[in-house]
Amino acid sequence: KDVKRWDSDDPYLVVAADKGTAIFSDFANEISNEYGFWLGDAFASGGSVGYDHKKMGITAKGAWESVKRHFRELGTDIQNESFSVVGIGDMSGDVFGNGMLLSKQIKLQAAFNHLHIFVDPNPDTAKSYAERERLFKLPRSTWDDYDRKTLSKGAEIYSRSSKILILTPEIQKLFGLNSSKIRPEDFIKIILQHKADLIWFGGIGTYVKSSTESNSDVGDRANDNVRVDSKDLQVKVIGEGANLGCTQLSRIEFERRADGHINTDAIDNSAGVSCSDREVNIKILFNEIMRANKLTMPERNKLLEKMTDDVNHLVLRDNYLQPQTITDIGVLGSRNFDQQIQLIRQLEQEGVLDRQVEYLPDDSTLEEYQATQTCLTRPEVSVLLGYSKINVYDQILETNLPNDPYFVKHLRAYFPTLLQEKYDEEILKHPLRREIIATYAVNTLLNRMGASYINEAMSATSASIDDVFRAFFTVREVFKIKQLLDELEQLDNKVPADIQTNARLNVYKIVRRTTMSLLRYYPMADTIKETTNVLQIGIESFLSHIDETLHPVLKEKLEEKINKYQEQGLPQDLSKRLGLLQTASTSPDIILIANETQCTVPDVAELYFKIGLSFFFGPLRDVVEGTIATTTLWDRRLVASLLEDLYNYQSDLTISILLYAQENNIPTDDHFETLLEHWNKAHQN
Repeated sequence: KDVKRWDSDDPYLVVAADKGTAIFSDFANEISNEYGFWLGDAFASGGSVGYDHKKMGITAKGAWESVKRHFRELGTDIQNESFSVVGIGDMSGDVFGNGMLLSKQIKLQAAFNHLHIFVDPNPDTAKSYAERERLFKLPRSTWDDYDRKTLSKGAEIYSRSSKILILTPEIQKLFGLNSSKIRPEDFIKIILQHKADLIWFGGIGTYVKSSTESNSDVGDRANDNVRVDSKDLQVKVIGEGANLGCTQLSRIEFERRADGHINTDAIDNSAGVSCSDREVNIKILFNEIMRANKLTMPERNKLLEKMTDDVNHLVLRDNYLQPQTITDIGVLGSRNFDQQIQLIRQLEQEGVLDRQVEYLPDDSTLEEYQATQTCLTRPEVSVLLGYSKINVYDQILETNLPNDPYFVKHLRAYFPTLLQEKYDEEILKHPLRREIIATYAVNTLLNRMGASYINEAMSATSASIDDVFRAFFTVREVFKIKQLLDELEQLDNKVPADIQTNARLNVYKIVRRTTMSLLRYYPMADTIKETTNVLQIGIESFLSHIDETLHPVLKEKLEEKINKYQEQGLPQDLSKRLGLLQTASTSPDIILIANETQCTVPDVAELYFKIGLSFFFGPLRDVVEGTIATTTLWDRRLVASLLEDLYNYQSDLTISILLYAQENNIPTDDHFETLLEHWNKAHQN
């Protein structure tokens, strides 16, 4: 009664217990129930009747998706190839313990926590994995409980309370040290700077700063004497399963100066928060079901436990996609840099983002980057992606988009299969239905198209934000983009990562152009399904007659594209569909022409492609794309405008010739040869 709330209404507050102390969730939920709060024990995630993050290993698994991607892009499959690791934590810890069991190829050479320093110069991967697993399963353990018999020659487990550590010859050799004596603090610095493949952060504390920061800037006095500068790191990859293992400036410096691979802790360990979100929304659904006396509390608790694996899988999807998006944005690099600059400025102007707090470059630095074609680092892109999602989500909730019936199937898919089968009607009435749909829509679009795409589309077409979403999901549906990208993802570690990335960016480029075209020229229906249905019929007709309508020269080019994909290791069917996608991306233009001229889609397609060759529209587009540098916003807009003009001229010419045929009763059943001859003669002057 004495609490005054100054904040406005909000659907709910997720109270996630910190440091694995799940008992706090139980206390919070008891108070929630005592007050008769509508969320009941969905007020705080976890607890005795909730998802145990340590048991699920969800936070570590999420961060491991980032680690696997980093290494996959370096050409290493860490699930099947051995790699060296140094880490912060011990096997009793949630993130460190779970993380060090996620691959049987881990060679853990060194680790430390507040009590011990563990060093195993040449670990046997099988034996060390088994011993780590044994320790993890103990109710409580420290590095001192490690079975010394499984250690390699010269291995040691030191106490951090020792004044001086005596190093074995093997340890000296591993770290390139001449002296056999060293202080524990100095040895920890040596470990952090070791030339291992991975640093795995699983413990509390900030151990890496940038060379421009002082220890007082970091604000973690307990670790001042062991902290190192990121420019001195020699590892290839950093996985931040724990919070604030590195400062943001050190992450940026690590990538720029040490050529390291890193995201941010918010990206890497987001699975824990996502799991809490999912649990709360599932419990909210159950609350409605229990109020209707369709379920008892004991039955609910059994169902929660039964769905653990399904929840695990649903949560980890975002942890796979977000690092992939960051990679794609990085590869696009300077081509999209102007859009990123505009997005940063807009978010700042709207009060969403504080550049100084988030260590994003000021305007003069951004201009310098642009001049030197320097791109944002992964840590900077990670921040921008996060803020963009927050901002777009808030805007989408203000629109009617979450009410579109198209998203009902995705609302269902948010929940585990068991709930979909038993409580479909209740899912559709979820109190937070709109919020769940908005979250899905924003994640899907931005994970596929990048942080700045929405701003670019709205600016280029003057479309509203909800129409941009409608156009994107229409294109995604009619061209079966999800299936294509899913199949590309299934090739992880089967083909080089850069081939997957390039294929993905080819898809992105086509989706971008087609979406922009829809927004400019296509009459959008009230719902996504209506627009999709109209387009789908025309596209199916277009693709089913592609062999007859495509000119032999274009067929040859298409075969070259398909063969190139196959030579890169992509399956034949996927290669064909990727090759066809670029050709099919012109189909909305062709369908519009067919509607305007009352001709069939195959007839229009045949003439459209013939005109493209006869009047050199294709080669002209290739010249525009291949020769004009696009380092600034105006360059990009110029190129986009020229390309769009060429597509429009090709469409306009197709319409003009078809109308000419109708007015002059010229037959088109001889594949347009006679028609073009007549039209050319009539327009010689």
